[in-house]
Amino acid sequence: MPSSARAPCTRPFVLFFGSAAVWGLAAMLLWLGVLGGLPPVPSLLTGARWHAHEMIFGFALAAIAGFLLTALPNWTGRPALVGPPLVALWLAWVAARLGIGASALLGRPLGALLAVLFPLALAGIVQREIFLARNWRNLGVAAALMLLAASEVLIVAAPAAGGLGQRLALAAVLWLLGLIGGRITPLFTRNWLRARGAGSLPPTPDRLDSAGQILLVAATLGWALRPTAWPSAALLMLAGATALLRLGRWRAHRTFAEPLVLVLHVGWAWLGAGLLLLGIASIWPQHLAPGAALHALTVGAIGTMVIAVMSRASLGHSGQPLIADGWITAGYVAMSGAAATRVAASLLPLHYRALLAFSAACWCATFVLLLWRYRELPWTRSAG
Repeated sequence: MPSSARAPCTRPFVLFFGSAAVWGLAAMLLWLGVLGGLPPVPSLLTGARWHAHEMIFGFALAAIAGFLLTALPNWTGRPALVGPPLVALWLAWVAARLGIGASALLGRPLGALLAVLFPLALAGIVQREIFLARNWRNLGVAAALMLLAASEVLIVAAPAAGGLGQRLALAAVLWLLGLIGGRITPLFTRNWLRARGAGSLPPTPDRLDSAGQILLVAATLGWALRPTAWPSAALLMLAGATALLRLGRWRAHRTFAEPLVLVLHVGWAWLGAGLLLLGIASIWPQHLAPGAALHALTVGAIGTMVIAVMSRASLGHSGQPLIADGWITAGYVAMSGAAATRVAASLLPLHYRALLAFSAACWCATFVLLLWRYRELPWTRSAG
């Protein structure tokens, strides 16, 4: 079999990054259709709950799978997941979209079974590789994935606790963003600046970084369990301020010449700002709409970090220079526009519909641009 034909089966980022981009676009178009008056998908989840669920478990988790399955061999020194097992895992992701999206037709038991297989399988695979390699540094990754899997079980098996399940799922994704983004943003910045002979580099990880991750975990878990409690809000604001303090040490202002590096800082800035906003909205919802904070975290932090990692990994693993061209940069700008206008839509109710439409258009444009740019990348180098 030629290498080009084997590539999708042997390269996790091809299957899962491509699926994340396609589903990020398709799920948004389906949601826009519902908002425009078309019938909703035949899911037992309400329309808004389905939309939130698919942005986490459909879009974000596919991107997380692509990154982790590509990175695990480097972390552990163990063989990559390839061939039929990889395709089987991807088919579980596809089945999960059907299980949730058609659960009203399939019935709750079958829909729930299809929905939980993928997050449980992904968590099990990552946990197994980390334990077999004694790669204790990444135990936090395994823990976040286990929480994601548990939150999916809660959503599909206990409808009355669906809100808690979705908050726990968002917390787990933010843990992963903090762990991975908190490593790669200063690391890639340091490497890029060093290659250009810069003398002032981001510091290596220290106690502030460890404290920041602990605060992030505690704050988001507290919010998931008690979303309106003032201690949770205080922790969220402290976690947000610490994230921005960490960002201030990472020399973001020196990366404007390369959007592929700068976009990581933009995503991290959204994380810090979103945590601050969520803390404020948790105790003063009359002054700040919770939707603004949630979309700063989901569209701003998660959306931006996802496309940052997808674009960088796709270039690197396809043998391309690590440089953002016009198509990629335009995608980054579109995602920033989607985040800013979606937050503004929650803050400016008189202009809500117009801002929401513009935000959705920017979101869709992001993935159209990236899919167009990367339509041939997986075939540019042998998968072997």
